[in-house]
Amino acid sequence: CISKDQSTRTGTEENPLISVISSNCDSMESRNASFLWFQLFIEVLLRMHHKVSDRQEMISVCKRQYANDTEALQMIDEFEKNYSLDKVIWWYTRDTCFYRIINKALRMQDFDMLFIFRTFVTDIAKQIQEGYEYFIRTNVSRSKILVYRGQMISMAELHLMQKNINGFLSMNSFLSTSRDRSIALTFTQSSSFRGRNQMRSILFEIEIDPKLRTKAFADIRKKSDYHSEYEILIMLGALFCIKNVSEDTKNEMWIVRATLANDDDYDLNELFAHMKSKIGHDTDLDSLGRLLIRMEENEQARKCYKRMLKEAQSTLGNAELGLGWASLRCNDCQEGLEHFQTALEIRQRLLGENHPDVAEVFSFLGETYRKMRDYDEALVYLTRAKNIEEKTLPPNSLNLAATYDTIGKIHTILNQYDIALTYYEKVLKIRQAALPADHPQLAAINGNLGWLFECKGDYSKALNYHEKSFEIARKTLSATHSLVTNAQDNIRKLKAKIKH
Repeated sequence: CISKDQSTRTGTEENPLISVISSNCDSMESRNASFLWFQLFIEVLLRMHHKVSDRQEMISVCKRQYANDTEALQMIDEFEKNYSLDKVIWWYTRDTCFYRIINKALRMQDFDMLFIFRTFVTDIAKQIQEGYEYFIRTNVSRSKILVYRGQMISMAELHLMQKNINGFLSMNSFLSTSRDRSIALTFTQSSSFRGRNQMRSILFEIEIDPKLRTKAFADIRKKSDYHSEYEILIMLGALFCIKNVSEDTKNEMWIVRATLANDDDYDLNELFAHMKSKIGHDTDLDSLGRLLIRMEENEQARKCYKRMLKEAQSTLGNAELGLGWASLRCNDCQEGLEHFQTALEIRQRLLGENHPDVAEVFSFLGETYRKMRDYDEALVYLTRAKNIEEKTLPPNSLNLAATYDTIGKIHTILNQYDIALTYYEKVLKIRQAALPADHPQLAAINGNLGWLFECKGDYSKALNYHEKSFEIARKTLSATHSLVTNAQDNIRKLKAKIKH
């Protein structure tokens, strides 16, 4: 929002980076190029496919940066639990760490941080685009609108604008403006800046012609955390044509009249369009790395390719784990073992020895050796999995429950029924707390408890558990699923044993 956007600034370092772009002189070429490449960088980000885990990376960064700020951490927790795409503008306009970090990253052109915040940036852009399309559909007359923005700028920025009438202006941010001039004026009157010789109050008066092909903009009053500011949010990377710069001596401020520019007006537009087309509709880390190299952001490119290598191998590790699991389900234990060993090597190399994802592989290896009837080796791996998971996962973790479950099976086979029961009870407690009542994993643990009590000779209790298993399994699984058919077989056998 405008008030938060502008009132939180305590110096020029908090303002959006203003770039004046012009073809009038050679000295502006580097600014033009900088603008071009930054726009391409943003285009790559916006076209990338995002995973749910991408947002988690952003949340983790915020938690680290605000580790000692209780209020901020509460806000981050709220975001983690309640965030949705349709609420992104509301989150962006709140006074939160998300707003501060993302705008600092845009101002500093911090490519690494912008990549971490890519899902948030993309979601804001999507909502602005959606609002823009709604505005175009519902405003048949397409009459021009006037929006305002008041802020402080440096003398150097002011002089650049004065020397480049009919040149272009860009600010590296999603630009907050208001249709109410009086609201914008309040941000040109900061007494804290008046004594600074190099700072000037400025009011931007921006004319928007909806008939032109401009960057998207949206009326966000209904989506903003501040409903009374008549706010128009303009898309990141918008260009404004500078029409006039004049001094208002009475109010001790400068007024810049500008228009939201047609995308085709920009001198490098043809090159930009060409390079944008080369990026492709769908982008990935390779697209980003190649772009960063062309920008000579070589260290950022190295980070990008290291991330790509890690993510590619992480995906490979997941694939190996999945293949191992599928092989195990097909009773091909040897092939399963090979895939699990490969997954383990990848995950240990990327994540270290004590990561829960490494423990997950240990647990699968334990299950594999159990099926191969090498119970000592199975318990070695399962104990390693359990030790890591108990330290790194919450006590109600389903992965931890899976490890406990396999340990329980082995102790049942070894006739160590009391130990087995202790583990099975832990599994049941976790799954009952974490899962819906009809989840197949609850059918599985009830089946295992039935097997345990059958081994102990308590057929009545065993029958009770197998019947529970069947009641759950038949609601959620096909009639041919092993949990269903095994429960039916066990019920039939137990009834026969009890009868005799």
